[in-house]
Amino acid sequence: MKYMLLMQFSAAQSSDIPPITSDSPERAVGVAALVSTAPGPGGTPLNMPIEVRRIMGAPAPEEL
Repeated sequence: MKYMLLMQFSAAQSSDIPPITSDSPERAVGVAALVSTAPGPGGTPLNMPIEVRRIMGAPAPEEL
C-alpha cells in the first residue's frame, strides 16, 4: 500500500511542492510531523495541518 501526505497551503505559501508518498503509514506520519514543524518565515514552525491518506490501488497478493 502507498500513503500520501496532503498539505493545505495558504495563498502566501508555494503550492508547487509535489505530493509526498510513502510505503508505510509510520513513515508517512513521521514525514508529516517533520514537515509540519519545519521552520517557516521568520523561523517560527509552520504548524501546517497535514493529512495522511492511504492511496487506493490493487490489493497485495497476500491480501487476496
